[in-house]
Amino acid sequence: TREPIPGGINGYTTTDGTSRIVIDADLAPAQAAKTMIHETAHALMHRDIDTAEYIAHRGRCEVEAESVAYIVAGMLGLDTTDYSIGYIASWAEGDPQVVAETASNVLEVARRIAAALDPDAKDQDDEAAA
Repeated sequence: TREPIPGGINGYTTTDGTSRIVIDADLAPAQAAKTMIHETAHALMHRDIDTAEYIAHRGRCEVEAESVAYIVAGMLGLDTTDYSIGYIASWAEGDPQVVAETASNVLEVARRIAAALDPDAKDQDDEAAA
C-alpha cells in the first residue's frame, strides 16, 4: 500500500508473517517503484527470519534487498545508481566480500521478480537454451 510514513523511511515490509509492504505516499513514482522492488526482495528473501535475526544481520539483508532493487530497476530502465550504490556500500560497511557473498541469492531473487513482471521472458529463455 501507499501510506504516509514519518521519519524519512521510504518503505517497509511487516515482520508479523503477513509480509505486507508499505511505500511512503510522498515518494516520486520512480523512487516508489524502486522501493517496492526493494521491499519485495525483503518479503521474498527474509520472510522466514525472525525480528531478532533480522536485526542481527540487517546489514546483509539491506545489501541483498537493495542489490535486487538495483538489478531489477535497471532491467526496467530505472537508473538507481546514485542512490543504490551508496546505500549498498554503507550497509556492507565498505566490505566488497559482503556484496560477493550475497550475489547468488540476489541474482536468484532478481530473476524471480523479473519473471513475475514478464512471464513470457522465461519461455524465451527456455527456447534460447534449447
